[in-house]
Amino acid sequence: MAEADRYVELGCSCGAEWIEDRLEPDATCPWCGLKLSWNKLETSDRMGIAGPGRIDMSPDHFQQILENCSFVETRSSSRRSRYNSTIWTHLFANPQTIWEVTIALTSFKGDEQLRSITFSLRLSGLPVLCTSLMTAEQLVFLLAAIARSMELAATRGRRWQRASYAGRLSNPYQHDRGASLPPLCAERRLAGGALRPLRESLPLPAGRGAWHLHAAGLACAR
Repeated sequence: MAEADRYVELGCSCGAEWIEDRLEPDATCPWCGLKLSWNKLETSDRMGIAGPGRIDMSPDHFQQILENCSFVETRSSSRRSRYNSTIWTHLFANPQTIWEVTIALTSFKGDEQLRSITFSLRLSGLPVLCTSLMTAEQLVFLLAAIARSMELAATRGRRWQRASYAGRLSNPYQHDRGASLPPLCAERRLAGGALRPLRESLPLPAGRGAWHLHAAGLACAR
């Protein structure tokens, strides 16, 4: 089989998208676990081939991006599995909300190819986003958007605290005028470490430009 035809992009009725190796005996959905042989896949109404495809990041490049953004890695692969599996998490808290970003990754063992990236976001425990990512650009765009939202939420929290404190000072019977301003919690120590904001440089492969993640959004220097 030609190398160009070996890896294909698949989609499942559950919403997952991923890359599969045609040298594998079957195609397996990383979300719902649906498994079909390549012959059954041709007539299935639950899973289909979109065409040749690859995720445009190597495992090392993906790791560099998430380490720059202070994600914490947890490996979950087993020796019997045909894939390497890792889970990356980033936790951020302000007085109103706890942000939990989780990225589940699978890659082909013995090959520098990513198989699937599942991006999910929870706010104070409530799921608000779960999607498959197929490109580095999609990953950086989502991280930038969430970083911007975190900064806006932290800014609003500080304004609310200052307004609340100013209201107490205006009523001497409600609050002691000599009290100090309460500390503003922009980040807390969660998951065993102090997590920095998602504002680090995110270099992409050569030829795609130098991308930088800022709290204000995404900037690309071609």
